[in-house]
Amino acid sequence: HALHKLLIIISLLVLWPSFTLAGTYQPLANNCDGFPQLPVVSIKGTCLGLVAQRTTQPLFKMPRTLVQTADNKLLIVDMGGWVSGRGQLLLLDYKKPGSPAKVLLSKLNLPHKILFGPKGKIYLGEANRIQRFEWKNGELINLQTVVDGLPYRAEYLHPLKNFIFDAQ
Repeated sequence: HALHKLLIIISLLVLWPSFTLAGTYQPLANNCDGFPQLPVVSIKGTCLGLVAQRTTQPLFKMPRTLVQTADNKLLIVDMGGWVSGRGQLLLLDYKKPGSPAKVLLSKLNLPHKILFGPKGKIYLGEANRIQRFEWKNGELINLQTVVDGLPYRAEYLHPLKNFIFDAQ
């Protein structure tokens, strides 16, 4: 599953340029863990799979990171562009090709990072804050801000925030 998640993350990040510059990627006839293989060279023993085309998921503008939930859905952070307030957290059921993404949160401030943290909670980083929530029965619940007031000004060239959890 770890390799599967890595391939999904890499494939979505690789798709970002195609969402903003070109209409679609042309996948190969091969498969990558159930996803159509992209014509991208990768490390031996790995491949990149196409999660979704922009033409079938028009909500994707600038996808940044994602996590796979226990119920096999993808929570996708989409920055929405380089303007504050356009970011979204999207839900995609990738097991149902062609099903539309659903907006879970909108008007986010340049969201960039999402990951699982302590006690199974999911953390979402924006330019000025970090929020967390739980994913239960296919729903986002208990959304709360855990870090607020991170340094941010609109004129920053690259105001995206990144974070990680260690074993402690």
